[in-house]
Amino acid sequence: MSLNPTERLLFYSDLDATLLEARTGSFEAAKPMIKKLEALGIPLILNSSRTAPEMLHLRREMNNRHPFAAEHGGAVCTPVGYFEGQKIPLDHEVKMDYLGLHYKSILHHLIELKDLHDFSFLGFDDMSIPDLTRETGLSLEVAIQAKHRLASEALVWLDRAELLDHFKATLAERGLRLVKGGRFYFVISERADKGGAVTWINFNYQAQDKSRPLKTVGIGDGPNDLDLLNQVDLPVVVAPPRGSRLAFDKPGTIFTEKSGPEGWAEGVEKALAQLGL
Repeated sequence: MSLNPTERLLFYSDLDATLLEARTGSFEAAKPMIKKLEALGIPLILNSSRTAPEMLHLRREMNNRHPFAAEHGGAVCTPVGYFEGQKIPLDHEVKMDYLGLHYKSILHHLIELKDLHDFSFLGFDDMSIPDLTRETGLSLEVAIQAKHRLASEALVWLDRAELLDHFKATLAERGLRLVKGGRFYFVISERADKGGAVTWINFNYQAQDKSRPLKTVGIGDGPNDLDLLNQVDLPVVVAPPRGSRLAFDKPGTIFTEKSGPEGWAEGVEKALAQLGL
């Protein structure tokens, strides 16, 4: 697969255990390749389960001024003026578009389901900031950001494993999905996922310049990235820090040998080479 000179290239990327090291959250090993994408004029569009405040903080550290998708695609955030060609400052204001239900609506459904079926789970909304720091190992600042949810709920499943399918079925009846992340399950709207965020952002890039077709690369490591990987032209699967590699059989997929940000950099390098850049 090569890049046509008329095409515009976009890179979509997961964060945790992909661009970020799973244990420390560092992206040091990925910095040279992040700078290379920026030098080539290729937008790096983050697409993560993390909240918008968490991602805004990370994007400042990365000097990233492009649109991004938060909470599994439930919220898409665009720097104000970005698609109008305005110069974007580092500490910019973002416009938020919701692709699914708002957080309060999701919480309302979860409270009702817990009462009706006696499910046992602990959501981020149930935890105090100190509880969340103990449960996740997050710093106080990041825990506060993680609590600031807009379009999904993160939870710890405390019930029997065999009840998970029943829980998923009751969520589906209400237009909700359960997605497994690294340490937590995420409840999101069926209308919102990482692939839907790719479609929404692509639409806006295409509307900005109809003369240039888009080519997209997507990078992820886990089951919650399948919607993202299925939606792009060239998927890149980063090796996990432990356990089995993600089973993904789309033709042309790039698989990395390394994990975390080193694997991310490896995947980006292979994708650029495959595209002739």
